[in-house]
Amino acid sequence: MFTFNHMESYLNTLLIVILSFMLLGYIIRLAAPAIIRWYTRRMLRHFEQYHQTIFKNSQAEETTNQEPNKKSPTSLDNVGDYVDFEEIKD
Repeated sequence: MFTFNHMESYLNTLLIVILSFMLLGYIIRLAAPAIIRWYTRRMLRHFEQYHQTIFKNSQAEETTNQEPNKKSPTSLDNVGDYVDFEEIKD
């Protein structure tokens, strides 16, 4: 079946795989704060750009819609029906 040479190469491969996973975990643990900081700044920059465009668009709409409103003041006659709800005790 297995000779000592095959067993030694199997153990070497297993050891390399285990050490690789441990090293990868250590590197990720060190790099995670930098990655999270970069991603947070990126999202903040996108958020600011999005809201600046919305704010500019809303200001442009306000300046174009600044016409004086010559309609009569709103009346409460066309508001709707009043519905009185009663509490039901169990």
